[in-house]
Amino acid sequence: MNVPKPLYIKKKATKSKAFHEAEKLSQSQVDEAFAASVKTTKNIYTFNYEGKMREVYLLEKSAAIDNGITKISEPHAPSGIALSSIEKTLIECVIKPNYAGGTQEVMAAFHAAKDRLKVLRMMQLVEKGGYSLPYGKNILFYMDRTGYTEQQKDLVRQRLTPETKQLNSYLEKSMRNPAFDANIGIYYPKGL
Repeated sequence: MNVPKPLYIKKKATKSKAFHEAEKLSQSQVDEAFAASVKTTKNIYTFNYEGKMREVYLLEKSAAIDNGITKISEPHAPSGIALSSIEKTLIECVIKPNYAGGTQEVMAAFHAAKDRLKVLRMMQLVEKGGYSLPYGKNILFYMDRTGYTEQQKDLVRQRLTPETKQLNSYLEKSMRNPAFDANIGIYYPKGL
């Protein structure tokens, strides 16, 4: 597994991003969302640490999505430091695999977290996040490919809404000639 060099920090958005569920998400809306090119932040800062240049990516987040974040005390940070749980981190990786080093790295992260991941907690965070796209299928794909038990995968399947079960998802945006997993209902990069 590649040890990521960049740091990603989220700050509250100046304008609150509305996360609301669509009345009924259609397959054409999902197709359109995943056909779009990957967006990346332009807020990138660099610094030298132990003779190596490092990058810090400043990402905006909605104030409404703080579930899965814990603050720890730190003498040099009076208001504390917010840390993401394993479950929240994996959700973020599923949503934006480009910031995690790509789908191969997300796959490695799911494999590494297998013995510590609380699947039910992760799915509760997905539900509380109010994401309109069917990311539960993406989670199920990574779990399926990294050897999670049927019982663990069933926890994900049970949390998929009837509407989500009918929709096909995509593992990442802008894929060319993807393969299709009919059991899960997801397009993924060939060779993954």
